[in-house]
Amino acid sequence: MVSEPGVGVPVLSLRELSVLLPVRPGDIFRSRSVPVLNGVSLDVHAGEIFCLVGESGAGKTTLLDVILGFCVVQKGTIRFRGRQVEQGRGPGRLQLNRNTQVVFQDPVASLSPFRPLGRSIVEPLQARGADRAEMRKTVRQLCRRMQIPRSLLRRRPSQVSAGQAQKICIARALSTAPDLLLLDEPLSALDNPACQETTMLLCRLQREYGLTCLLVSHDLRLVRAMATTVAVLYLGRIVEQGPADSFFERPAHPYSRALLSSALVPGLWPGQRIVLEGEMPSPLNAPAGCPFHPRCPERYSRCSRMPPPLRHVRPNHFVRCHRAGQGSSVQTATGHIAELECCEQLRSSQRPC
Repeated sequence: MVSEPGVGVPVLSLRELSVLLPVRPGDIFRSRSVPVLNGVSLDVHAGEIFCLVGESGAGKTTLLDVILGFCVVQKGTIRFRGRQVEQGRGPGRLQLNRNTQVVFQDPVASLSPFRPLGRSIVEPLQARGADRAEMRKTVRQLCRRMQIPRSLLRRRPSQVSAGQAQKICIARALSTAPDLLLLDEPLSALDNPACQETTMLLCRLQREYGLTCLLVSHDLRLVRAMATTVAVLYLGRIVEQGPADSFFERPAHPYSRALLSSALVPGLWPGQRIVLEGEMPSPLNAPAGCPFHPRCPERYSRCSRMPPPLRHVRPNHFVRCHRAGQGSSVQTATGHIAELECCEQLRSSQRPC
C-alpha cells in the first residue's frame, strides 16, 4: 500500500549535497576541480513523482550519478528509507542499489545487442536468484500491462524501434518492483508519436503501480503530465521547488518563467515569450551573488553582490530570488535549517518558515 505523497519518512532524502569533478576527465590528482552540485537538498516521498528540470549542464544527471554511487560526494548526506547511504560499499548503499532501478536516455544502447529482449527484461530477476516460473510469470504480467507483443521478446535491440526498446527498458526496471525508479531523460531519443505513447504509458503505470520516481527531463509536457513536485536546477543549485500545480500556474523565479516560455507547448505559458541573454555560465567562473543575474531580465543591483536567500512564497513552494514575492507577505528562511526541513516544519505547523 503506497502512502500519501509527502507523508512519513521519505524514500530518498538528500541534504546539502556538494560535488566537485575534475576539469579534465582522468585527472586523478584533481589539480583543478569544478563544483557541479552546490548544496542540493530534496525529499522524495512514497508515491511521489519528483521532477528535476533545467538546461543542459545544470547538474541533473550528475545528481542521479551521485544517488547511484558513480560520483564521490564532497559534502552532504544521502538517506534511503531513513538509513544513511555510505560512500562506497556498506549496508545503506546495498539497500539503495537493491531497491532502485534506472531508465536511461538511450534505450537501444542500454540493452545488450546480443540478447533477445525477453532475456533483458529478466536480467534483474536473474541477479536476485529468481526461478524460471517466477520470471515467466513476471514477464507475462508486464507484457500484458504494457501491451508488449510476445513476438517482440524474441527480437534483438537492433530489430526494434527506439520507442519499443524504451518499453522494454521500462519493463526491465519494473520487473523487481523497485522502491525508487530513476528516469533520466526517458523521451530524449524518441520521436513525437513515441514520446506521446511513452508519456501515456508512464502516467498509467504510475497510477497502477503507485511508482515513486525521480524524473530528470527537458520535456515539460512529460513533467506537466506526471509531476507532483518540480525542482528547477541552475548551475548546480535548486533555485525553485514546489508542488507541480503551483509551479506551472505561478512560477516564482525568472528562470522558471523563461523555461516555461521556451517550451512552446500550447497552454503551458500564456504570457509573452521570454528570451534569455547568453548561455549558462561555466561553473569554473560562476558569477558572484545570484548565479542567474547576468541573464536575468528582472535583476536588481544587489543581485550581483548578494546571494539570494531562500524564500517561502506559497505552501511548500520555495524560491531563491531577491524579487520573489515582492508585494506579498514573504518571509526569508534563516539560520542553518536545510530547505526541506523548512518544508517539514510547514507541513506540521501550517505556518511560514
